Amino acid sequence: MTSRRFGKYVEAEASEEEVQAWAVGTVGLSNSLRVGDTTGPLRDGPGTINLLVCCSVGLTVEGALEALALVSEAKAAAVLEGGVLSRRSGEPATGTGTDYLAVAWPVGGSREEYAGKHTAVGAAVGRAALEAVREGVRVWTAE
Repeated sequence: MTSRRFGKYVEAEASEEEVQAWAVGTVGLSNSLRVGDTTGPLRDGPGTINLLVCCSVGLTVEGALEALALVSEAKAAAVLEGGVLSRRSGEPATGTGTDYLAVAWPVGGSREEYAGKHTAVGAAVGRAALEAVREGVRVWTAE
């Protein structure tokens, strides 16, 4: 994972009912942007949010897409809460220009079709992602 010194990764766990989720990633904010900002390179060096969230239950393609949407929403919420500003517009940032998000789950067995906010999968995945990025923003800002 890029944008941070070795050992500067963040982790978080969450559970809801019978579902567990674990998030691991790196948070760099030197190219922070707001969704909808204009294009073009920034000259502030590397910086991105890379996040992998692992879920304890199987997911269908639809469930995985829903979980990924929640991970993205959690990332944006944590960056907004952290008061990070876009390097381009000066507006509240929602991430960086090079963020990478992924969701993983076990192979085989039953698969959850839904992973929205009203499900145990969505609650666990969303909370783990939110807490990991919150911690990453806190550490980056403190440095």
